[in-house]
Amino acid sequence: MSTSAHSHRPTLKQSNKKFKSKNSTKRSTKNVNKGRIDSKQSSSKTSSSNNQLNKQQRRNHAKQIQSNKRESVLQGKRLFEGRFAAPRIILVLSLTEDVNGLNVVKSLLESVGENDSALEYQGFGIFRCKVERFNQQFQFIIPQFPSNNQTFMSILDSAKIADYILPILSATNEVGEWGETTLRCIQAQSCSETFGIIQGLSNVDKKQDTGIRHSLHSFLSYFFPNVSKLASADQLNELSNTIRSIATGTPKSPSWRDYRSYMLTEQAEWDGTLLKLTGVVRGEHLNSNRLIHIPNSGDYQIEKITNSPHPSQLNHKPNGNSMSVDQVDTGLLAKPDQEEQDDLVSENEADTMGNEQTWPTEEEMAEGERLQAQAEAEEEASRSKKVPKGTSSYQAAWIVDDNDDDLSDDQDEDSEEEEEGEAEMAEDDKPVHDDADEDDEDDEEIEMDTRDQEFQDFDDAEEEKQYKEYLNQEKEDAEFPDEIDTPLDVSARERFARYRGLKSFRTSPWDPYENLPIEMSKVFEFENYDQMSKRVIKRAKLGVDEDEQSVSVAPGKRVTLHIKNVNRDLESTQSPDLPLVIFSLLPHEKKKSLVNMTITRNSEYSGIVKSKETLTAIIGPRKIQIQPIYSQNTPKGVNNVHKFERYLRHGDASVATIFGPVTWGKVPIVYLREREDGKPPYLVGSGTFKDADPTRIIAKRIILSGHPFKVHKKTVTVRYLFFNPDDIAYFKPIELRTKYGRVGHIKESLGTHGYFKAHFDGPVTQMDTVLLYLYKRSFPKFSTQRIEGRQHISSDDPLPEKEKGDENIEHTVNTGSDRQHFMEI
Repeated sequence: MSTSAHSHRPTLKQSNKKFKSKNSTKRSTKNVNKGRIDSKQSSSKTSSSNNQLNKQQRRNHAKQIQSNKRESVLQGKRLFEGRFAAPRIILVLSLTEDVNGLNVVKSLLESVGENDSALEYQGFGIFRCKVERFNQQFQFIIPQFPSNNQTFMSILDSAKIADYILPILSATNEVGEWGETTLRCIQAQSCSETFGIIQGLSNVDKKQDTGIRHSLHSFLSYFFPNVSKLASADQLNELSNTIRSIATGTPKSPSWRDYRSYMLTEQAEWDGTLLKLTGVVRGEHLNSNRLIHIPNSGDYQIEKITNSPHPSQLNHKPNGNSMSVDQVDTGLLAKPDQEEQDDLVSENEADTMGNEQTWPTEEEMAEGERLQAQAEAEEEASRSKKVPKGTSSYQAAWIVDDNDDDLSDDQDEDSEEEEEGEAEMAEDDKPVHDDADEDDEDDEEIEMDTRDQEFQDFDDAEEEKQYKEYLNQEKEDAEFPDEIDTPLDVSARERFARYRGLKSFRTSPWDPYENLPIEMSKVFEFENYDQMSKRVIKRAKLGVDEDEQSVSVAPGKRVTLHIKNVNRDLESTQSPDLPLVIFSLLPHEKKKSLVNMTITRNSEYSGIVKSKETLTAIIGPRKIQIQPIYSQNTPKGVNNVHKFERYLRHGDASVATIFGPVTWGKVPIVYLREREDGKPPYLVGSGTFKDADPTRIIAKRIILSGHPFKVHKKTVTVRYLFFNPDDIAYFKPIELRTKYGRVGHIKESLGTHGYFKAHFDGPVTQMDTVLLYLYKRSFPKFSTQRIEGRQHISSDDPLPEKEKGDENIEHTVNTGSDRQHFMEI
């Protein structure tokens, strides 16, 4: 038996942590994985049959995706196949004045063995032809060079419905301002596939051929990144490849156009106030119950839809004889249902008697009439003022008496932004006199002329000074946002009576239906815009059911639309050499609401864009003149309150709010600012349609600032924030803040000059500034003005007056059942 000594397990042995290997930290592991997650190990309970079933399900799912994609491609090609197939619409866009779009089209046809006689002019700048090699129909839209606003707008309308766009560039001349603006706007509103062509490359030295191609391709790729290699108009083999890609490919249309019906007009005929437009239905099914939007005119109802013969039916028959129109079936295809047809009512009827009514007494009525008569008499009679000697009547009109009324509410809003500058100007212009007797001697009585004074122009120095002050407004607003000075002559509780304080801008309650202007009673409100939009678009994409077959026409059919009560001014506003594109509106897109649209400012536009300034907005098929107010693009939050922006700033996406028609879906929007000097409009920005939400509160913020007079830790004596004790008592419940993040409240008033004591949640320094935040809800201007091409129309889609000989024509408007229940489909 061994007698070895017993030993215990060592407990004090130190074991150091092993050194980490390379790339084993959390950050390095995260970078290596790049978001991939390890697949979970299958448990022992999972049988092989379940694994096989899951694999089969994945195969079926992939097969369904493949079949759906194949079906969509075949459906897109099926529209252009057959004897009476729809033509492919191609926009030939001339970007310089020295290029000729018609010659380029002839060269394209020559490259595939077609001569010039194959081109047939249909009117409205449209040429139609058939290429026998590919058995395809083509419609070439060849507008003139965009040298004026009317042609420019027509090109943008054509780009919305074109299957392909062919920009024609010059090898010798650069693209000018008109051409570049056109490309930017087409890019902003989204377009179809693009193929570039260079004209005049044979006139350039061959050594410069490659450099010019690379330069023009780089220029065009800036606007259309997916553009392929540019073809030369002098090389027939390159042109044949281009037209082959167009004839055999499937056009990719913008998503917002997929659920709308549209038509390129080939023929137009007037019958009194009835307008007959002939063309091929494209997009989705054309429903006769929906309204039709005609550019340069407005929105109208359809009377009926009839069949129109295909051009090939009129040109030849199988036996070689021509066929007349009478031999072709031009019967009725669809007729609207009078009960289901959309009406032309765009504004809701305001019920002015729905509010609380307090009828005045006879004494109050008599007193009101007396005051009104007295005011009219004082306004008509000339007034006399005591002014310095030598003062003209024009100068005396600017001298304000003590008895004059205060500023109106509208003037208050404008004066808030420029109050500081006006105060400084008033101090400079104030005369200083030491002797009161001298003032009386220099004063004289002068008769005031109440008529409008003649305009007096400033000299160059004063004009330049005021222009620099105007340019500095945006810089000052960015440096000191929303800060204004408390007025000395008016009490703050009267000047800011319509403002309120908020404890939290995101969570404090704010009733969206309180103190609304009368214009808000004219708009429509949807219970849930997002859900409603999905339902309308989903139903439009599904097509028609059995009940709607009698009122709808399938895409690809050549039809004649009979549109009733069309304004005859369209004859003068629509040029016969420019294309006429019409769109079918979705349900309730005629209704007006408080609509919100996103806007991102164009980085290359350096002008000042202020709220309520006039812009031209291209919203899908519409062109309207707007005066939007801008707000921050923040989440909806609890109270749906968003901060008002005085200026549209660079870099950040904002929300533009207007009173305008409802639009379904994320439709692209282009914002333009027109110029009167014959130059192209400025591209201010672009965006998409957001929603129609009258409950969105746009809060205009002002900040009153005060100076810490005495500081003792958390207690501060503040001055210059108010100038009388009554204002301090009125604004006492509102929280105070400082620029360094302290929060406090007013404790008590000190003296009679507006000093008060405030207590904060932390120590305050002498260099800090005490701030008081006030908010007021802002609304855009309610305007019915619409711009269509070159026309500014003040009324919204008026019905034409009866002309002589048309007394029997009934101009009736179907109110429909959706006016009261417009949220139901």
